[in-house]
Amino acid sequence: MITWFQRKIIKHSRFIFGLLLIVIIMAFVLTIGPTSGFKQSKRKIIKRDYFGLDLNSEKEMREHLLKSQISSWISIGFRITQVNYLQPLVMQRVVSLSLADEMNIPDPTEAQLLEFLGTKRLFKGEGEEFSSSAFTDFKDQISADSLLTEELTAEVINEDYRIDQMQQILGGPGYVLDYDARKQIIEDKTQYTVQVVKMNYTSFTPEIKPSDDELKKYYEENKFKYEVPVNIKLTELQFTNKNYFDEVTPEEAEIEAYFEKNKFKYQKKDSSIKDEKRENFVEAEPKEITLPDVVDQVILDIKKEGAKQIAGEKSDDFTYSLFKNKISKGSDEYKKMIDDYKIIIKTIDPYAKNAPPLGIGIPEKVLKSVFDLNEERYFSDIAISDNRASILIFEGLIDKRIKDFEEAYEAIKSDYSINKRRELFVENGKQVKEDLVKSLAEEKTLDYLIDKNDTLTIESYGPFEGRIPPTELHGSVFEKCKVINIGEVSSMMFLGEEGKWVYLMSKDLPNEKELAELNDKITKLQKEYNQKSFNALISEISNNRISQWEGGN
Repeated sequence: MITWFQRKIIKHSRFIFGLLLIVIIMAFVLTIGPTSGFKQSKRKIIKRDYFGLDLNSEKEMREHLLKSQISSWISIGFRITQVNYLQPLVMQRVVSLSLADEMNIPDPTEAQLLEFLGTKRLFKGEGEEFSSSAFTDFKDQISADSLLTEELTAEVINEDYRIDQMQQILGGPGYVLDYDARKQIIEDKTQYTVQVVKMNYTSFTPEIKPSDDELKKYYEENKFKYEVPVNIKLTELQFTNKNYFDEVTPEEAEIEAYFEKNKFKYQKKDSSIKDEKRENFVEAEPKEITLPDVVDQVILDIKKEGAKQIAGEKSDDFTYSLFKNKISKGSDEYKKMIDDYKIIIKTIDPYAKNAPPLGIGIPEKVLKSVFDLNEERYFSDIAISDNRASILIFEGLIDKRIKDFEEAYEAIKSDYSINKRRELFVENGKQVKEDLVKSLAEEKTLDYLIDKNDTLTIESYGPFEGRIPPTELHGSVFEKCKVINIGEVSSMMFLGEEGKWVYLMSKDLPNEKELAELNDKITKLQKEYNQKSFNALISEISNNRISQWEGGN
C-alpha cells in the first residue's frame, strides 16, 4: 500500500505540489486583504489566470468560495464553512465551468432545473422526491444570510446543472460498463450452498528418512539458507558498581536525610496478624520505623546508589580520555587505564547484527550500533545497567560464509524434512480430491467418504448471499466458490495448518424480478465510476495548466 502511494506521489508530483502552491496563494489572498491590517502595496499585482479565475484577486476568490459553499450545501445537505475544505472544490469547479463553456452547454429550462434539483440531497423529501417545503426553507436561509443572495444562488444552480451535463458527457462509463456493474450486483445477490472438506496438517506425520545423497542434493540447491552473516567480535569493559562501594562513605547527616526522603521503603509491608485460634485476620497497629531500626540497610542503599553513579562517571571519564588523548587500543597507556579504573574485561561471543545476544545487561540499540565501529573508532557508547556501566570494544569482524555440509547437517536434515512433508501433504491432497470426485460420481455424499477417512472433517455453509459470506468461511475458500461450477470439487488450498477443498452444492442467481429491483443500485454504482473518471480528467487538465506555469507560459 505504501509503495503504491509513493508511486502515485512521484507520478503526480508536479500536480500535487502545484496544487499546494495554489492553496498557499489562496490563503495569502484571503488573509492579506483590505481589512487585514497590512499596508497595501501600490505596485500592480500580476494576474494569475487559472481557467478564468484570477488567483491574485481577492474579490474573485471570495466569490468562488461562496459559490462552492452553496453548491456543496445543496449536494450534501449541510453547509461547509471551513476554507481548507472549500478550496479544492473551488479548483475543480473552475476547471469544470471552463470545460462547460468550451462545450457550449446551455442553461437549463425550468422543467430541467426542477428535475435537476430533485436529485439533490438538500431538496429531497421523505419519499426521495423533490420537496417544495425544503426548497422554501433553503431560500429563507439564503435571505437571512448577509453574505448570500438569491441571484448568486440561482447562478450557482445554473452552473451546477451545466457542470453535471458536461460531466455526463466527458465522464463516460469509466472503466465499468452497465454489464460489468450488473455483474457485480449479481455476484452480491447470488446465493451459495457449499461444503468444505478439511485435512489437518499438524496430524500429517509421514515417515521421512532421507539418504545423505538426498540431503547433499538439497544442500547444493539451497546453500543460501546456510549463510552465516558478518559477525562482530567484542570485549566488554565493565565498571562494576561493587568495585566502587568503598569510595562511598556517607556522613550521618546524609544518612538521616536519605532515610527521611525514602522512609516509605522501609515500612513493613504486612501489618496483619492472626489471633490465637489462627482463624481470622486482625489488623495490628503498625510499628513506627525509626532510623536505628534500619540504619544498616539505609547505608547499604546509599552506597549502592553512590557506587552506580561513580561507575557511570568513571566510564564517562574513561571514554573521554581515550578520545581526547587518542589512546590506541592495547597500548601500555590503555592497559594502565584499565587497571587504574578497576575495569573487569569480559568476552562477548561473536554475533550477527540481526541477532544480538539477549540477557547480558546491554541494550539492543548499543549491541547493534557497534557494527559502525572500526580499529580507529573502537569503543562504543556507554551502556548503564543496574549493576554496572559497560563499554564495548571492537575486536574485529568475521566475514560472512556458507556453512559446509557437515557443519549444517542437522539444519539441512530438518529443512529437508519440513519441505518433504509439505510436498507429501500436497500429493496426498490430490488423491483426496480424486476420492471426493469419485464418491460424488457414485452418487454418494461427501459424508460417506468422511466416515471412511478419519483424517478428514467436513463443514457446511449456506445458503448465503455473496455480499455477506459467513465470517467462518475463509476468503480464499469463498473466491473458489465463484469460479467452480455446481457439483465440482476444487483443488486443495493450503491455508494455515489445514488443507481445504470446496464442494459447490448450489449457486442460485437472482431472478429477473430481483434484478429489476436492483436497477437503482446499478445506476448509483455507475454514477460513482462516472464521477471517478471525471475527477481523473479534471486532475489531468489541472496538471497541464500547472505544467504551463512551470514552463513560464
